Amino acid sequence: MFLGYSWGTVRRIQLRLIARRFSICWKGAMSEKGKIVVTPLTLSNSNEVVELCLFSHPADPEPHFQSQDVSNGKNLKAEYLSEVLQQVPSCGFVAYLNGKAIGFVEFYPAAITRSLGLQIPGAGKNSVVIGCLHVSPGFTGMGVARSLLEHLVDHGKKLKWDSIYTKAFVAEEFNFKPDFLFKKCGFRTAKKSGKSSLLMRYRLKK
Repeated sequence: MFLGYSWGTVRRIQLRLIARRFSICWKGAMSEKGKIVVTPLTLSNSNEVVELCLFSHPADPEPHFQSQDVSNGKNLKAEYLSEVLQQVPSCGFVAYLNGKAIGFVEFYPAAITRSLGLQIPGAGKNSVVIGCLHVSPGFTGMGVARSLLEHLVDHGKKLKWDSIYTKAFVAEEFNFKPDFLFKKCGFRTAKKSGKSSLLMRYRLKK
């Protein structure tokens, strides 16, 4: 007994506090706003990913792009995803909160990364490379990125991939694909590239 509670009750309370602290549950991250659901990226929801890619941050006094630039960028991204999804059956996951897309992760087989302009030294044919990991402003810190990466790792284990590679950046220098996020999810540094950039790897086959 502890303060009148059985040790089993105390343990259940501890587990709930841990789950809340790390925003992780069995089938997806949890937030105060609801449950985050992760689904595969397909042609049917690729337009939602396009919308997530090109946005103007609400805190910015001026938009980053002119409207025509955004329109052109969306068209290029849509064509790009369509081409990739015709080559591979699966290339990403999308996170939803209350039916709204709030983040995604894109990945590609190492065998086709060269044609996509991604150079990853050491990546074998049975490995994949993360091309993009994005969470919409206002939804960060809720476990979205971590949930996306965990789904990707589970997917890779089922398909018996060798490794998952990604380029990451030192958090003190950039807030894009920060290295600490990948480290928390089991990625390790494979190669350093300059002061702020590094290649990270999740080894699925030991």
